[in-house]
Amino acid sequence: MVVAEIFLGAFVKALVSVLTSQELLSFARREKIDALLTKWSTMLDQIDAVLADAEEKQTRTDQRGIQQWLEDLEDLAYDLDDMLDEFSTEALRQQVLKKESRGSTSKVRALIPTCCTRFDPSTLVSDFRMRSKMDEMTKRLKDLLDRRTGLHLQIVDAGHYEGLIQKPTGHKQMEDLGCEYFRELLSRSFFQPSSSGEFSLFVMHDLINNLAQFVAGRTCLRLEENPENNEDDKNITKARHSSYMRGYLHGIKRFEAFQKAKNVRSFLPFRLGDRGTNYYQTSFLTSDVPLHLLPGLKRLRVLSLRRYGICELPGSIGDLKLVRFLDLSFALIATLPESISTLYNLQTLILSYCKNLNKLPTTTSNLINLRHLDVTGADSLQEMPPKIGELTCLQTLSNFIVNQDEGSTINELKNLIHLKGTLCISGLENVADVFDASRAILKDKQGLDVLLIKWSNASDNSRNGSVELNLLDMLRPHINVKELTIIGYHGLTFPTWLGNSLFCNMVSLKFQNCENCISLPPLGQLPSLENLHIQGMKAVENIGLEFYGLGCSNPFPTLQILTLEDMPEWQDWSHFGVEERAQAFIRLSELSIKRCPKLLGKLPENLTHVRKLEIEECPLLVFAWAPSPTELNQVRNTLQFVALISLSLTHVSIPDSGNPKVGNEAMLENARYSYLSSLISFTVKNIQGLRCLPGWFLQGLTGLQQLFIRGCQELTSLWKNEVRRRHRLPALRRLEIKECPQLISFCEEDENEENEEGLQQHEELHYLMMLEHLKITSCEKLKNLPLWLHNLKYLQDLIIIYCPCLIFFPKEGLPSTLTTLDILNCGALRSLPELTMLNSLETLKVRGCPSLTYLSCSKTGLPPTLKSLWLHNCGNLESILAEDGMKINCPSLELVWITSCESLKSLPDLMQNNYNGGCLRNLSQLWIKDCDNLESIPEGWFTAINLKELEIYGCKKLKGPPYLVYNNLTSLQQLSVDNCASATGLVSCILNNAQFTNLTALGIFNVDMGNKPRSEWGFHRLSSLRALKLERYGGASFPPEEKDGMMQWLPPFLTTLRIYEFPNLEKLHCKDFQNLPCLRGLEIWKCPKLTTITGLGQLPSLSKLSIGDCPNVESFSAEDQAFRLPPSLLHLWILHCPLLSERCSKKKKGQYWPLISHIPQVHIDGRLQDTMPQPFN
Repeated sequence: MVVAEIFLGAFVKALVSVLTSQELLSFARREKIDALLTKWSTMLDQIDAVLADAEEKQTRTDQRGIQQWLEDLEDLAYDLDDMLDEFSTEALRQQVLKKESRGSTSKVRALIPTCCTRFDPSTLVSDFRMRSKMDEMTKRLKDLLDRRTGLHLQIVDAGHYEGLIQKPTGHKQMEDLGCEYFRELLSRSFFQPSSSGEFSLFVMHDLINNLAQFVAGRTCLRLEENPENNEDDKNITKARHSSYMRGYLHGIKRFEAFQKAKNVRSFLPFRLGDRGTNYYQTSFLTSDVPLHLLPGLKRLRVLSLRRYGICELPGSIGDLKLVRFLDLSFALIATLPESISTLYNLQTLILSYCKNLNKLPTTTSNLINLRHLDVTGADSLQEMPPKIGELTCLQTLSNFIVNQDEGSTINELKNLIHLKGTLCISGLENVADVFDASRAILKDKQGLDVLLIKWSNASDNSRNGSVELNLLDMLRPHINVKELTIIGYHGLTFPTWLGNSLFCNMVSLKFQNCENCISLPPLGQLPSLENLHIQGMKAVENIGLEFYGLGCSNPFPTLQILTLEDMPEWQDWSHFGVEERAQAFIRLSELSIKRCPKLLGKLPENLTHVRKLEIEECPLLVFAWAPSPTELNQVRNTLQFVALISLSLTHVSIPDSGNPKVGNEAMLENARYSYLSSLISFTVKNIQGLRCLPGWFLQGLTGLQQLFIRGCQELTSLWKNEVRRRHRLPALRRLEIKECPQLISFCEEDENEENEEGLQQHEELHYLMMLEHLKITSCEKLKNLPLWLHNLKYLQDLIIIYCPCLIFFPKEGLPSTLTTLDILNCGALRSLPELTMLNSLETLKVRGCPSLTYLSCSKTGLPPTLKSLWLHNCGNLESILAEDGMKINCPSLELVWITSCESLKSLPDLMQNNYNGGCLRNLSQLWIKDCDNLESIPEGWFTAINLKELEIYGCKKLKGPPYLVYNNLTSLQQLSVDNCASATGLVSCILNNAQFTNLTALGIFNVDMGNKPRSEWGFHRLSSLRALKLERYGGASFPPEEKDGMMQWLPPFLTTLRIYEFPNLEKLHCKDFQNLPCLRGLEIWKCPKLTTITGLGQLPSLSKLSIGDCPNVESFSAEDQAFRLPPSLLHLWILHCPLLSERCSKKKKGQYWPLISHIPQVHIDGRLQDTMPQPFN
């Protein structure tokens, strides 16, 4: 038997099991249909008996009759399952109503929608429609039995697939069984971990995927992006499951197939990479889907609207009675409709990261089958619904909020005995009776792995520390808990269970803002603790023996990460009383101490496994890493971390190299020590009083690869000469210096007096010889760069940002290995180094250097290796090369970007080079903007045969080359020009030349096209053009009222049309665009006289419409009653159009709102509109 029929056989057996279940039979007896269900069960047993024979004969012979019989059986099985689900749902509804009727009040019952209470318990079965369906089901079963005889099917023992789907036994839940099945399939390579690296994401191998599609057959519908590619009508009507890839915007056309797929049980959008918490990945869905499409899919079991920016959910969601799984994560809803509480079959409700959600339905307790309720990240949620403790099937309850007034108290957790996974209990300041916490019985909930216990952070005089101590004591979790977080606790001490070694599974422990605690619990006794985070304990003054645990011989045996932050009173980390032989923190790899301003003394010793150390804003801590004179032993921490690879020191104390107690003799004596030889990355930040790096600072850093110096306000030089000569940082590859405003030079020396002998000495040093990246930022007084830069034979990147006093580069130049030179906002810089000596340079960026008048003075111009040249805001730059007549040869040049260089008069001419396409053969992008005095671009620049993007804008004096030169630009894909003198010839050449077949985007801004009517401009010849932008043209109407119309004027396959700054435009006639069947985007901006836009409904493919800065636009039609937007529209953007905005506003009940509410994304004046219609009063 093949896989497909194994599942069909199991399906049939499951139906028989349901038909004979006690729950359904009890309902059937009440409804007097028990005899019918027994008959169905018998008929199914007879069909099941011959199922194996049917499959065997189908595989051996060409038995199309048997194949049809099997397909009909599959359809019947699904339909019968749907009907039985309706019976079960009615039974659940009766159960809920019965429960409510026993209540002492009718408050909750009054909230149940009248649609669920207006008929008696026999309504469903006595309904004529249901009776007809039951009679039809009997006929279909009889037909299958009769056809069985005609197909000569015999009874075959099919016990080999018995038990394929088992019922959970003992304490095992069906989720546990599902996990076991998945692990079994994973072990057999049905699934495999995703190569994307995303956590818990698995994929199918192609072969397994093909098998799965074969097994699923016609029951699964995979919705294609293009509706025309979806399956034929017959398969769609038979589909039971559906899925599709979620995009950014989805209109109703995307879901046309569902008009026929009324039997689907799943509505599942997928998108790879959306498992994080990033709200920018939100998609938008037309309101037609929740309003009109979904209510018609009555057989849905699984409904996911994950990451759709839905602002409201209609009450009709309650009509989907069979739904088991509902995912609304990342929705923008503030509340859920009460009707959602009538989804009695619902087992999973996911509301994670619904950031606006502030309330759950009052009747949530009616969801008696709910097993998983996830509100993780729904931070606006203020309370739990009443009687949530009645949801006794709950296994997942991510958050429980203790109500301030009436509602759920903490003892509601008592009956939720199946809770597991993660639970956050917040609002504990609202607990009125401490003994309620004991009734929560957390210590018996052994399935909880992660527990967060949270009080409000707000200080309140009514808070009682002793009460909170008792409360926390009663919230003791089961010893199986793995992660525990306590937030906002105001007790003075902690209960004795915290730190108890019985919690042998605890791997993570976090304390946040426990402001009144004066001591820490004995956490060193936790045998499995790996991560300890302590933040905001403002009253702790000393960490001592109590922290390690009295008599503990091996404190913190497994701790790997220790973080201590925001402890303003902490003064001492004492080890007194800890046994001498005790080995604490033997596995600690990361230690972080931040914002502890009173901490002084020594840190724990022998932290031999620490690999990452961060100390921040601890100004009384003194650090060194070379042994020092005995008189300093009490005031410094001598770092001896032999495994340390990352060190960050921010606002701590470092002994000054000028201190007489740390002299040269001491440094020479201790030169043999290498305590930090393993260090790779070192950050020094905001060290007060540091004028230069001390002599011992570089000692032993033989493996250092990255050095970051930031925010040292008094630093004047990095080091003295003798220090530099002694400690050469042989492995350093990256050096970054930032925000050191007093830094004058790298070394304490007068470089102006360097003699030839000194220069020779510099060249012989092996100082920083491996440096690859040097970045200097915001060093306002830096005047000179080191003379020895040219010796750095591995330097690749030199970046200098905001050094306003830097005037020159060293006369010795820069190393020839440099590939990137980036200079930004160096106002005094007068010249660059000799560029042609940089024969590896690929990127040159010079921006914000107003004193610079030229780039290169070399006769050979620019380096031939140069790939990109960026020039911006260099107001006095007159030319690229210093002398007239100098030429360049840049065969590697790919990009030239020149903007806001007002004094630039011309670009350099090119050397004669006819080899393999010329000296600009690789140039693909040329952008020149706002260069007011640019007069010419040499002809050679227009011979760049691979030029793909050309933009010339704001160069009013620019004159063009001979007309024929433009014929070389046949590779152009994007062109944007304004009304400079050269633009007319360039545009005319392109519009009248059939060889520009690669051009896809064109923007022309007030280019003078003579007196030709627009129909003769030649746009229609550009068959490849997809995007067209027109700016600053006259005319009261658009298209222009010309006899030839638009057919001959615009390109036939245009997808985007942008109309900008038409000062006289009054009317826009979109009906004349109907010969543009591919037009998807239309933008209209800055048309002050525009009043009317007509014919939008005649654009069949329009998906995006933007209208901005058109203050007089007030209508979409000359006659409002004729207004219609195309159903393809997905995005409507209206900005600074007050009249139109008011008509389109939902809040103001504008007359256009009902006509645009179906659009997935509507922005009006920068605000996203909720596209659900206003509820009826």
